[in-house]
Amino acid sequence: LYIVDISQPSNMRKVAEVAAGGSALDVKVDGDMAVVGVRSESGGGVVVIDVSEPSMPQVLARVSQPGGVHNLFLYKERAYLAHANAPGLTVLDLRDPSMPVQTGHWDNDTGFSNVVHDVFIRDDLAFVSDIADPGGLVILDLTDLDNPVTISSVAVPEGTHSAWYEKNHVYFNQEFGGWARLLRVVDL
Repeated sequence: LYIVDISQPSNMRKVAEVAAGGSALDVKVDGDMAVVGVRSESGGGVVVIDVSEPSMPQVLARVSQPGGVHNLFLYKERAYLAHANAPGLTVLDLRDPSMPVQTGHWDNDTGFSNVVHDVFIRDDLAFVSDIADPGGLVILDLTDLDNPVTISSVAVPEGTHSAWYEKNHVYFNQEFGGWARLLRVVDL
């Protein structure tokens, strides 16, 4: 993880770095906490880092995950982990960032591949991108943060790369099949 001072955009500078233990594929920040998704030859996982003093980041925890972590989303003191190399979506409780605890897991029961590439969360809804063929968009209810429940899904033969939700619409794009296809939009 590289921490960069961008206060002067014409003169940005690296102020610190933290070894992730593999390829850092995603990072999300919430307040003074950064969570890094890592993939390595041995699997990977997440690294939780205190960034309250950006020039002196402190690793709070490392959590191993089979298949590593390709993408993650922080929501209500939880990290939702998309593996892209292992099935499903994993939930980590981060209320004590120095001791994350796996508190849930969701497997795609819609008939899709169950290979999650990306997750986006808003208003207790998770928008899960299932990448393989068959794949698609899956919408989850997160009323119980540790027990996601499938609400609905939309099949996408090329799989779904990523999705985001804004003003009652979900926007999502495909993973495979070339880039000549249109952006998909679902009215919720």
